[in-house]
Amino acid sequence: MKIVFTNHAKYRIMKRGISAVLVKNVIKNPDSQSLSENGMMVVRKSIERKVIEVVYKVDRSNYVIITAYYGN
Repeated sequence: MKIVFTNHAKYRIMKRGISAVLVKNVIKNPDSQSLSENGMMVVRKSIERKVIEVVYKVDRSNYVIITAYYGN
């Protein structure tokens, strides 16, 4: 599947200092995943004592990244 970033996601990861490569790594190899109330996937991965969370949806054959952030 292809990974596509929304404009919102591009802006947010840039502001938060999260690389696109890191987002892709979290999606491909998450430590955990869950389905949000609005049907979005939320995946998490611990990296260097931080937890990165990525929110995305699957649209046809694409992962559409909605946002990414450092969680708890």
